[in-house]
Amino acid sequence: MIAADTVHIVSSTDNGYVQHLGAVYVSLLMNLAPEWNAKFYVIDGGIEPANRLRLVRTVQRFGASIEFLTVNPEAYYAFATRRHITPSAFFRLSIPDLIQSAEVDKVIYLDCDLIVLDDISKLWMTDMKQYPIAAVRDLGGGNRFKDLSIPPESKYFNSGVLLINMQQWRRESITAQVIRFIRDNPDKMYYHDQDGLNAILHDKWLELDPRWNIQRNMLIRGNKELKRNAPLAEAIRKPSVIHFTGTPKPWHFHDNHTYKHQYYKYLAMTEWEHFRPSVGPRQIAKKIARKLLPEFLNTLLINLKRSR
Repeated sequence: MIAADTVHIVSSTDNGYVQHLGAVYVSLLMNLAPEWNAKFYVIDGGIEPANRLRLVRTVQRFGASIEFLTVNPEAYYAFATRRHITPSAFFRLSIPDLIQSAEVDKVIYLDCDLIVLDDISKLWMTDMKQYPIAAVRDLGGGNRFKDLSIPPESKYFNSGVLLINMQQWRRESITAQVIRFIRDNPDKMYYHDQDGLNAILHDKWLELDPRWNIQRNMLIRGNKELKRNAPLAEAIRKPSVIHFTGTPKPWHFHDNHTYKHQYYKYLAMTEWEHFRPSVGPRQIAKKIARKLLPEFLNTLLINLKRSR
């Protein structure tokens, strides 16, 4: 029997990101209202037994549990068309197939590169109506419309935080539709599964308050969007989820993200509490460059590097 006061959280990771997922889960548990419980589901993309145990021990400190889900990674190998993308990035497409319990009618999907700073039950209580997903807009997604044949009046969402209506997703066969689109348009995929999801759901998603997925480009000083978007400005002032999109990440020495300290704050409460980023001449040079160059120029250089 599943308790009515339980939020169901799904994430996907391989061995390389399991440490960071530990920080995600601790941040969520530390900010969850005491009357709520959290049930975690982890789609295992190749976690070593020792790290599996570390993740379990981490959440057990807070009275939570993890159910590991198995997916066939070979089914997604062909999708990983870029070096920085692994098959586990696509596993979220299988969530409604992997969790079949009729008592779990919705789940929250969370990426591994974020930190929760608010009570996630507030997001859980969102009325989804008949939408298959609820998400936060990605301000940098407008340049994807042409490739994905998305109408210009649409909005593009970020798939790092998703509230998923399990029944509606299955009813509309979203998994099959997205997989078919990705297979038929491999040359158009830039943001991997996120592009596929937007291509299919561009007119079928519920927009969430941006505070539930504050992305790196939202924090750039002088962002023109802030001047005409009061909700975004308020969300940045008091974020609920910080999503460390792009590169570098907080676990890289040269990262200078405004909320980098929050990652280490919650990592210190995990089984990876003694982690320290590697430091060398190259990392030091990168850190100096990131301090000297304006944020928008750093972002431009990153995007140019990715496009190669």
